[in-house]
Amino acid sequence: MRNFVMTCALTRRGGQVRRRVVDLAVSTDGVAAVEFAMILPLMITMYLGMVVVTTGVNSDRKLTQLSRSLADLVGRATNMTDTDIQNVFDASAEVMRPYDGSAVRMTISSIVVKASGPPGADGNPTLVGRVCWSDTRNGTALPEDQVVEIPEGFRTANSSYILARAEYDYRPVVGQAITGLLALSESTPWPVRAVMQVARNARTC
Repeated sequence: MRNFVMTCALTRRGGQVRRRVVDLAVSTDGVAAVEFAMILPLMITMYLGMVVVTTGVNSDRKLTQLSRSLADLVGRATNMTDTDIQNVFDASAEVMRPYDGSAVRMTISSIVVKASGPPGADGNPTLVGRVCWSDTRNGTALPEDQVVEIPEGFRTANSSYILARAEYDYRPVVGQAITGLLALSESTPWPVRAVMQVARNARTC
């Protein structure tokens, strides 16, 4: 009798174990939580990546606007004094907001285009662009009389144009240890509006 009772108890317990194993195998409780835990790292990575890319694109767009502002403000003038140059730098740096405009390296140069030497094979004069004057904030000014490449649209003898350059080191919000600083730069040639050449402290080339 005792053996019979023990056999029944073990059989009943074994049946309960089997039922629990089967219930566990077919249960769907907590599946959503497990799936969310699996994709959460990927979602966070994608979100942070979007933040970094969006901020970088906005910084580059702001830098382009700043470079154009530099060139346009100087191109409208007839003569630039030291005070005028600093005012242009101050006003253009505001374009970078909400980013740090004081960290931007800005350079303004007046390029004079003149004919040099005999005409080429096509009969057109050989043109050379030289730096008449250059000023900078946080950067490196171009040396006077340095020869520069003349962009399309500005190749006219006895003329001049303004060349503005802006540079900015973008610091990613995350991942800076991997990517480091990203150097952004923008150069903008701009026509002179009112005169043949914008003078620097009443001096022209």
